[in-house]
Amino acid sequence: MTQRIGFPDAIRGLAALSVMLGHYFLIFFADNSYISHLIGLPPLHGLVFPPWPFSLAADIGIVLGQFGVGVFFIISGFVIPLSYDGHAGRFLLRRALRIYPVYIVGFMIVIGFVASGDRIAGTPFPYSFWRVVSHFGVLTRGIFGFIRIDGISWTLEVEVSFYVAFALLAAAIGRWRIPFLFAAPVILEAASFLLIHRYESSGGDPTPALQLWVAPLLVLGLAYYFHHQRKISARMVILANFYVALLLIAEWPFMRVICNGQWLVGYLVAMAVFAACYRFGAVIRPGRVLRHLSAVSYPFYVVHALSGYAIIYFLMARGLSPVPAILIAAAVVYLCALALHLAVERPAMRLSKAIGVHPPSTAAQPAVGERSAVPAPE
Repeated sequence: MTQRIGFPDAIRGLAALSVMLGHYFLIFFADNSYISHLIGLPPLHGLVFPPWPFSLAADIGIVLGQFGVGVFFIISGFVIPLSYDGHAGRFLLRRALRIYPVYIVGFMIVIGFVASGDRIAGTPFPYSFWRVVSHFGVLTRGIFGFIRIDGISWTLEVEVSFYVAFALLAAAIGRWRIPFLFAAPVILEAASFLLIHRYESSGGDPTPALQLWVAPLLVLGLAYYFHHQRKISARMVILANFYVALLLIAEWPFMRVICNGQWLVGYLVAMAVFAACYRFGAVIRPGRVLRHLSAVSYPFYVVHALSGYAIIYFLMARGLSPVPAILIAAAVVYLCALALHLAVERPAMRLSKAIGVHPPSTAAQPAVGERSAVPAPE
């Protein structure tokens, strides 16, 4: 990326850390029965939340988590069109190389932590072979009717669906960009409303309603992309922000049956932070630490949840207090993410970039739906 759009490096890594803080400091303690069920072990009793000031992370844990998710979605909507060169098949192949190798290997690392914990505790591994394998294709888990294991792949399902929809609709989006920016969020929210109504009346999995509710953030990322390409005005981007925020707020009364108000706050904060970073992107200079966190953010996101839960569980079961247990888990997960980045993500990225010709500077980027002699950068 050029300096002009280098600002995602300043927030991508922080978004991954934010998700981790929400999971480790809140979810592990507040929902330990479910977490223990996921890793195949009995619940820990007598859990006490980390002391102040670490308890602050627990108090706003959902905000932290959904802020991170919201940032990831907006960044994806913004940068993914930059890798589109007018060829849908090539675009999807590059996206697959960026998503699947890291996710599959990272998911097996997660399963390895769970299986190791079960073996140490003398409890049976809770998942069948086919339930594990069904996750490899991300969308295939739901297609084959298996319940989600890792807890984080619901966001990847949204991303992969967005890639496919974008590849199919890119030309139309480029031609009808302003109508699309205003029609797509309404359609997504209407579908979310129908699904949450069906969930209230007949039960089932509420996650698809949640996924559609938050999906307009990807469309908002497209609005920033169009402004970056000088295809729409700054006023239109501001209007798109207010429009998406109003839709999320309007849908919220119906979403309360599956998620509390911190979810909505997290998404709105993500929108505000991204807007500020985009506005002042030319003067943001992400340092070495932020660039590194950004580089390992995807593998870190993939491996952090159940792996970290399993480590925290065993350390606390052996008498370690919450904060040291969380810090050790975070360090181990970071090392796993770094290894995954070096051994899998980097080679996959090189292969992805090799599909096509060398990218031009961002100043020469075609608009979505327009063909160019050379593809845009990854």
